[in-house]
Parts: sequence; structure tokens; C-alpha cells
Amino acid sequence: MLFIFYAATAALAAALIFCASFWLPATFGQVDADQILFQARVPAKGADPALVRSFVARCLLPALAVAAAAAIAAAVAWQRHHPSGLPAIILALPLVPAGAAAAFFLRRFGFIAYSRAATAENSFIAGHYRLPSPGELVFPSRRRNLLYIFLESMESSFAGQAEGGALPGNVIPELTALAARGVNFSHTGGLGGAAAVRQTGWTVAGMCAQHAALPLKVPFGEKVHGAGSPFLPGAVALGDVLAAAGYNQTLLLGSDAAYSGRSNFYSQHGNFRLFDSRAAAAAGLIPPNYRVRWGFEDEKLYAYAKEELLRLAAAKEPFHLTMLTVDTHTPGGYRCPLCPDLWPHRYLNALACADRQIADFIRWVLARDFAADTTIVVAGDHLSMEPSLVKLIDKNYQRTVYNVFLGAVPAASNHKNRRFTVFDLLPTTLAAMGVKIAGERFGLGVNLFCGAPTLLETYGLETLNRGLSGRSDYYRQKLFRA
Repeated sequence: MLFIFYAATAALAAALIFCASFWLPATFGQVDADQILFQARVPAKGADPALVRSFVARCLLPALAVAAAAAIAAAVAWQRHHPSGLPAIILALPLVPAGAAAAFFLRRFGFIAYSRAATAENSFIAGHYRLPSPGELVFPSRRRNLLYIFLESMESSFAGQAEGGALPGNVIPELTALAARGVNFSHTGGLGGAAAVRQTGWTVAGMCAQHAALPLKVPFGEKVHGAGSPFLPGAVALGDVLAAAGYNQTLLLGSDAAYSGRSNFYSQHGNFRLFDSRAAAAAGLIPPNYRVRWGFEDEKLYAYAKEELLRLAAAKEPFHLTMLTVDTHTPGGYRCPLCPDLWPHRYLNALACADRQIADFIRWVLARDFAADTTIVVAGDHLSMEPSLVKLIDKNYQRTVYNVFLGAVPAASNHKNRRFTVFDLLPTTLAAMGVKIAGERFGLGVNLFCGAPTLLETYGLETLNRGLSGRSDYYRQKLFRA
């Protein structure tokens, strides 16, 4: 009986690993070891149920079928050879597919390179992370409000080739026009954005990169970001700076804020008021069992954001509202009733709908009295993971994260043909609000309104990624533990 259990378990593991090796890229695109390890170690509660159903259908059920077949084969072998004993080759046989599947998985997602980098100390972060003292951040006499909008998976790539994007037609004309109206920091002379770097390529990592100017690493042997656990306690984030300056702060998102530790990050770095799918249900805005993909759709998010902005603007203190949209999340995006059928691709229609919704919302904001004292930042949280869309983009095209700054205080004279990353958006956001930063650096970022070179301009993408990937005792001891 023990052999039957052993054979079935080995077969189950082999089939699960093998199926996951194809399910992950088919669902999330170009994932790597960093993201897999992080997501595997944080609570999955709050995830899109469609992803769970997809995993069950495409990985778990086939693996259970393989395990059942292996159990039957093991039972037959046991009956034939008992009591003389099973040959050694039969005893070892179940380990062969399990080992092969594990090797294939580790190789496909770069775990070998990851383990090499993670075991070798790298002083890159320690040598370049800069934390300004409170006296080195000088706010203007009239503190400006901040509206920071993370657009799920939004890239500059989704514009037409004529505008600097990667597609034959412009799927995001409103965002393209918005970039021309405001300040769009670009890697080209046209529409462009921030380069993707290691450990910033999923939502909570992208938010951490833009609001703390740090990659999201979970060092070996450390606890993950579960409910209430510390989230980079040694770091200073945008929310910390604005809280110290007397800002009222809110995080608004249409999913469960606890997913992947986002509630920990924003509650511990700025004491944000959290408004998510749970809060909406508790307030009676949606039914307790309401569920659209990750929570509630962007149409509702923008309606709630308008109410929250009016509430914040009525207070005497300046405000900071950060929002995160969700309708353009992989797989396939969500097509709400507002989405017309303009493109021969489901995800492109979801992007086009998101483009119109953000433009309508920005127009509403700019028509309010508080807009004159408000800086608006619109940025993608990371590059899109949608596999079917990535296939439409030329492999030689450099995909970048979208950004635009509206109501920025300093004039931008060098915002084109810059090489930069999402780390640079933290000091750039503060500068856009009129904050003077001694040395123009914060975290691993540089204020893009000034002429100082970024880390990407100094070192190039390969060296920067290598520096971020290595084991950093400074990160572990000073930022992750503190």
C-alpha cells in the first residue's frame, strides 16, 4: 500500500509541475522565478476565482487523473511481484517523471540563474539606495494634493506605431492625447515610458517600485507578507513622506486590498484609509456576494473615486488618493457594458474601454475646483502579462510602462529620450508636487525633471537587473527586517 501511495504522489507532483509549466505562461505571460516565488508564498485569498478555476481545470484535474492511473499501475505491479518484492527499477520509476518535470520547470522559469544570484552577495542596492532626511524634502508653502492612478497593465506599447506604440492602430487614443497634454517621460522622442526591471513586474511589486523606489524581494528564510506582517519596515515610501506633511490619504481599489500584502504596505507606510471590495460590501455599495473577476469593476471604482475626492477635498488638509484599476488584468481583461466592440481582440477592447473611462474621469477631476491645487499622475503598474496580446508586438520593440504627469509644478525640458525605470517615478512625483529634493534622488530613483542621470542611464539594463537580482544583506537587514 505504501508503494501505491508513493507512486501516486510522485505522479501527481510530476503532472502538476508539468502542467503548471505551460499554464503559467499561457495565463500570465513571461513570468519568472521572482514572481513565482513571491506569489507562492503569499496568501491567495482575494484572487480572481477565474484563475483558480483555470488552474483546477488545466492543472489539478489532469494531474489527479495521472495520479489515479499511476496508482492503478502500482497496484498491478504490487500484485505481480508481492511477496518476492518489487525490483529496484520499479521502485525508482516514479521518481523519473517527477525529477524531469521539476528540472523542466526550474529551467523554464530561470530558477537556476535566480539561485546563483540569490546566494552571492551584491552591494548594488546598498551602494545606490538613498533615503533623504526630512530636512532634505522641502514642500511648497501651499501643499498640492496628489491623485495617483495605477492603470492595470497599461503600456505605452498599446498606442499606434505612428504615435510611438507597437500596434498598427492606436488602442489608447485618449491616453495618447493625455500624454501630449501633460508631461510624458519617454524613452523615445514620441510616446514612451519606463523600462521594466526585475522584481517590479506584478501589481504589488509595481506599486512598491513606484511608491518606495525599491524592488520587491523576499530573501530566503524570511517570512512573507501575510496579514498584518511588516512590509519593508525600514523603507520610506511616498505615503510616509506625505503623512509626515499632514496629508489625508486613501487607497482605493476594486479588489481585496489584503491580496499580496497591499493593505500592509499602504497601512504601514502612510496610514492610508483603505477602500476595497470588502469595504464596498461592508458599506452596502455592493451586495455581500458581489464578484466581478477580482472584486468590482472599474465603472464602480471611478464612481466611488469621485465621492472620495469630494470628501477629501472638503477637508482642510491636503489629500493624496491612490487608485488601482483592474479591468485590464490578464487573462483577457474584463469587458463591461461600457465596452463597444471596436477591435478584433477581446483584450484590445478591454484596453480601449479603460482608455475611455480614465479620460472621462480625468475630465471630471479637471472640472472640479480642487483641480487647480492637484497634481495627477497616471501610470501603468507593470507591463501587461496578456500572452495573446504580447504575440502581436514585435519582439524588437521595447515595451515600456505608461506614465503622464498633469498639473506638474516644474517645467519639463528633458522628458524625451530618457532611459529610466519605475523607481524614478517616486522622486519625480514629489518634484511634480513642488517638493524640493536635496540631491534629486530618493530610494533607487532620480527626479526626472532634473538632468541627473538615472541608474538605467548609468549602468544599462543588464547590469541594473543583475544588481537588483543579487542577494542584498542591506535589503534584508535595513529594509526588509529593520
